[in-house]
Amino acid sequence: MERRTLFTNRCEVSYFINDVQSEVTLIFIHGYGVDSDMWKPQVDFFSEKYKLISIDVRGHGFSRPCNEFTVLLAANDLEQIIRHEKVDNCILIGLSMGGYIIQEYAYNYGKAKGYMITGSTPIFLPVYSKFEKWALKHSAALMNMYPWQTLKIEMTKACAITSGAKEAVMDMFNKFNKKEFVSSWGGIATCLREVDFQFDAPLLVGCGDNDKTGTIMKCMKYWSDAYLGCTTFTLPNASHVANLDNPDAFNELLTKFIRECKSS
Repeated sequence: MERRTLFTNRCEVSYFINDVQSEVTLIFIHGYGVDSDMWKPQVDFFSEKYKLISIDVRGHGFSRPCNEFTVLLAANDLEQIIRHEKVDNCILIGLSMGGYIIQEYAYNYGKAKGYMITGSTPIFLPVYSKFEKWALKHSAALMNMYPWQTLKIEMTKACAITSGAKEAVMDMFNKFNKKEFVSSWGGIATCLREVDFQFDAPLLVGCGDNDKTGTIMKCMKYWSDAYLGCTTFTLPNASHVANLDNPDAFNELLTKFIRECKSS
């Protein structure tokens, strides 16, 4: 995979791309506090068959330093990369924060061949209590109360259940300092709003069966109720970073979804 950069919205955003030509391009968008290395099991599995783009979201990985992060800005970065690389048919695959970015992208731009969202919650639906909104708004302040090493350890425990996934997550956390890690969280905490729209392509949403992060499990039932044609899944033996905890099952699921998108 070749690393490229694109200056967009006052940030030099890095992404990785291979030179394979295929009917669809798979675009991977990682979660908060990690980077494109999160998708290594998927890049290794799909890179010989499909054109891939794996993005370091602004403020993460090689896309640092970056003074401003919002989900909307990250969605626009994604659109700029798609235009720059002249991608015609793409399937967007996002985990956690990456799922937020996909939702924002679908609302503002659309025209993907499919959307796969894992370990995320719906940002446009009225499904959150006043307390949940309050807790999200003040979550950055809560994170700041923890010593950096303790915060990394506790978040790693919350993200993964297998030793390999825990090691990978901690390695990515260690690329940050605490100020970098916490500073962008406001862009997550302010992305919720009520919007009436439908996805314009197949939507696959799910999480690991051990994912206890936030309201992800609680919100799973709302996706298929709100979005026509939405399919949901639960990945066995996996927590929040389901693609790392159980990469074989995740890759099999994504393979089936790619076939569905190509035929739709």
